[in-house]
This record gives sequence, C-alpha cells and structure tokens, in this order.
Amino acid sequence: QQAEESFFNENPPPGQLIDVGGRNLHIHCMGEGSPTVILDAGQGGWSIDYADIQAQLAERTQVCAYDRAGYGWSDSATDERTIEQISDDIYTLLSEANLDESYVLVGFSFAGLPVRYFYQQYPDLLAGMVLIDPALPQDREMQSEELLSAQQSLLGAYSLFEGAASMGLVRILKPEEIAPYAPFIPIDPVSPDLYYAGVSMPDWWATSRKEFATNLFGDLPEFTTSIDIPTRIIGLSDSIADETYATLNQDRLDQLQALADESELVALVVFADIEHQEIIRATERVVTTIEDVLDVIVQD
Repeated sequence: QQAEESFFNENPPPGQLIDVGGRNLHIHCMGEGSPTVILDAGQGGWSIDYADIQAQLAERTQVCAYDRAGYGWSDSATDERTIEQISDDIYTLLSEANLDESYVLVGFSFAGLPVRYFYQQYPDLLAGMVLIDPALPQDREMQSEELLSAQQSLLGAYSLFEGAASMGLVRILKPEEIAPYAPFIPIDPVSPDLYYAGVSMPDWWATSRKEFATNLFGDLPEFTTSIDIPTRIIGLSDSIADETYATLNQDRLDQLQALADESELVALVVFADIEHQEIIRATERVVTTIEDVLDVIVQD
C-alpha cells in the first residue's frame, strides 16, 4: 500500500481538492463556457476514465470530471454510499467549487442512479443530462435468482481483495490481471499505471463493494419517470453472444426506451456491437451524444 500511496504522491491531482465536510473530493476542470459538463464515472472508475472525452468536449465548453469518494484522488467516506449520500456529495462539491450554476450532468453505469436522483432533488441546477448505459432501479427485478446469487457472492470477493490490498498483496497479485474481470471496470484504461495503483489500494475495493451492494441489494430512493430537461440515454443493443445477458440487455433496453418515451426532451441512443465496459472508450460516439444535448440547450 505504501508503494501505491507514494505513486499518488508522485502524481498529484490535476484538479482541485474540495472540502465537502471534513473530507476532500477531487474535481478536474478544462475548457471554458456554459453550461458546464460534469462527468461522473461508473463503479470502480474515476476522472481519468474520461480523459479523451473530456479533452474533446473542452474545445467547446467547460468540462469537469470528478472522483467519487474512495476513488482516485478523493478521500474515502465512512458511510455506506447510498444514492442519497452520493447525490449530496455532488451538490456540496459543485456548490464549493465556484462553478457556473448551469450543468449538464453525465453519469456512466452506476453513476446513472445518483445523477437521476440529483436531478430530482435540484432540477433548477441542471440544463441537461446524459445517462450512459445507466444502472436502473429495475435492474435487480430483471435478473434471475441464479444471477443475483452470483452477484451476491461478488461482495465476498470485494471484501477479500480489500483485505489483501490492506496488506499490499494486490500489487503482488498484479491488479492489471485482476481488475478487468471485476464488474464494470473499464477495459484498456487511459492511464494504466495510475489506474492500477488505485486498484491496489483498499479504499478502491471498499468503495466498489459499497456501491455494488447499493446498486443491487440496498434501499434505493423513489425515482420519478418524468424528465423535463434535454436528456440523452445511451443503451446497448442485444448483440452480446451469451443468451442470458443478451436477454437481460434487451430487457434493460426496453426499460430505457420506456424512460425516454416519458418526455419529448428525452431520446434513447443505441450503441451496437459494444459491451458495457467498452462504452467509455467509444469517445467519438459519446462526445457526439453529449454535444447533441448541448446543441438542444443552445437552441432553447
């Protein structure tokens, strides 16, 4: 663990560390303009996941990527990481960062839940949203008991690796070989040395475990279906070879379409021939989708 902490000391945060109540969250902003695009990574990911997307979008407007508590350069949190707690973190972070109070909030995977909840709590702060193959409250209902049982066993694996990381064993076990097999971990990270240094730290595993538990087994807040701001939802086609996951993927796509159908301001964009973990690397397609929301906002 000391080696990983030393690595982070040698690679200081590229952005600001913002006090959100006794702990710091890291936010890195580039570009100028309004509205400000806020990038929130999936479970296990952090600001570096968005490096290519952020650089391209920053040519048009201000773009900020932040690290949720426990990831990257952000301090960990002692609570259980509920959707409400994460949404509160976003609000405090944006309030203290002195940014223009007009945001397009982008959430990938797990981050789709706190992003949607943030909109419900603070609708006047958001000019638009982009949900990238987002986690859904219905996800647990669409999974078979067998699949949910397999997911439950992963919680034990997270705890096991958290303990191993606290003893410095994860680095010895080569996290670059372990991490891609954990759920929702980006494939081909932009900064592998930095990313795997993060994966080698116990906070990463503890936070991933908490978020995974919240997503599939925790108490979720009520979500309204009506979205009244320009929003794009990126979903996946059912092109995955495995029959179980192809069926689940189609069920999720149907749910995303139903969410989009609730408002004329919301549209579903389907990415074909790509898996969940790879979406964050589909830079051109993701940037185009976010810019579509920006175009609608400018026209209004």
